Amino acid sequence: MTYETSSSGRAQPGARPSQHISSIAHLFFDNSSDTEDAPRKSVDRNFLVVGSGRDTRAPYTAVGLGQHLLDQSATVGQRGNTDSAVPIRQVFFAEPSPVCFSGVSHLQEGSFRPPTSEEVVPWPLRQGATAAVLRLFPGQVPSEDVSGGMVEGRFFIRHLDLPREMELSALETQAAAGHATGVGEGCVNSLIWCVQSSAAVNLALVGRLGRLLRVSKPMNVYLLVYPDRAKASSKGATEVTEALMHRSSRLVQYVADGIPVQPLLMGDSPQEQSIQLASLSRQLCL
Repeated sequence: MTYETSSSGRAQPGARPSQHISSIAHLFFDNSSDTEDAPRKSVDRNFLVVGSGRDTRAPYTAVGLGQHLLDQSATVGQRGNTDSAVPIRQVFFAEPSPVCFSGVSHLQEGSFRPPTSEEVVPWPLRQGATAAVLRLFPGQVPSEDVSGGMVEGRFFIRHLDLPREMELSALETQAAAGHATGVGEGCVNSLIWCVQSSAAVNLALVGRLGRLLRVSKPMNVYLLVYPDRAKASSKGATEVTEALMHRSSRLVQYVADGIPVQPLLMGDSPQEQSIQLASLSRQLCL
């Protein structure tokens, strides 16, 4: 039975309600007419970029990934009359010393600074140490933080050479004793091994990588095989490089002992490599 309200305020039979219950609920719960886009999910990612110590591929890759992560970030316009913008993503770069080839040399002057006291990084900050721990920016370091507390994600990239026998033994001893080794302790999302094709099948190097994997315990491994510059222009070089990459992939999968391995054959030119690193940086954010 339906009811209507008389002038006295008493409910009377025979009338329909002025609004259906679903329309009332719509007023309270439907805000689709003026909603904003959902905020981006903030993520933390920890990457270990490892080289053989024989070439500049690893530092180039580490810095390149950092710059692509920044370029793909949403930005906040900087106050003032400049056209510069500040990325919401925070990208940090660490490099122990000594390394044969430094990633800092690939950074644009004035585009980095040490972390502030509010910016927590997973590496020790040693006053006066030669090791570099830096926050990266796509251009010049802004004079002030204008992000308003918005952080789309924090990305920690550490570059190091593939440890040699003495260093590996020390890392393994520390890990067995339950002490921090500084190479992840299970917190590494991805270990990225950058190696030239001729060195990618070197059993000694692959064996050392396997030992490092057991210490750092990454969630996955990316094998980036770069063509040898001296052989890139020779006849059949591409086929030889592809064959070496497939063989290296099998070797790394063996020493990875169940850790997923994704091989990637890098292009010959810097332009091709930059496109590939841009794609890889997006994949690493997933």
